[in-house]
Amino acid sequence: MSKYDRLPLECYAPGSLCGVELPEGEGYARAVIERVMTRTSLNLPNTIRVYCLDTGEHLQPQAEDLLVLPEDMKDLKNLAIEINLCNLQPMRGEVDYRHQHIHGAKKLTEDKILIGRVS
Repeated sequence: MSKYDRLPLECYAPGSLCGVELPEGEGYARAVIERVMTRTSLNLPNTIRVYCLDTGEHLQPQAEDLLVLPEDMKDLKNLAIEINLCNLQPMRGEVDYRHQHIHGAKKLTEDKILIGRVS
């Protein structure tokens, strides 16, 4: 992927594949557009929510930062699969997950083999 291959405006529909630069210069990842979060005064896409197929992250890059995905990368299988862990709740009866909750869940599950049932 090259910074010169920007995604054309007509390609910002949900479900479209694109390339996105990862935070902190960690490289690039394949992504699928989930939705347009904000628009400019001319009704052009501004901030886009994407799901990174290879890292499992949700990002909100600026529309001009999305890249055209090369053809040979479009048919590759995802390296990350999003799952929801049942009964994993915030501590002390809180409703929302905060940074420490996410960090705690990551500590419990990172580098472990989890066995689950798909239903």
